[in-house]
Amino acid sequence: MAVPVYKGKFTATDAERLLWRAGFGPKSGEAAKLAKRGLTAAVYSLTRPGAEQLVGPEPTDDRGFPVAPLDAVGHDHLWWPDGRVRTTTPLVERMTLNWHDWFATSNRG
Repeated sequence: MAVPVYKGKFTATDAERLLWRAGFGPKSGEAAKLAKRGLTAAVYSLTRPGAEQLVGPEPTDDRGFPVAPLDAVGHDHLWWPDGRVRTTTPLVERMTLNWHDWFATSNRG
């Protein structure tokens, strides 16, 4: 039995859905830009993203200090999701979160 292949037009709405399913949602204008590239290029950009980069300003706390997950109470709760939102490899991050739920480990004896 053959796997069905989508042959319709790849729209910004489709690209937005893909970005929500394969990551943590689109950044402003990202869905429209991805739709212009076409479905095949969109899938390739998610499955072969290249080296990770964090795009955008680094997070700060409510007093304007940089988030320091090892130094300040509660900053780990800010630091972790920031990396998921600013990454250029959303599918890698999404799958890491998925498999973490299955294979979480601990160094406790």
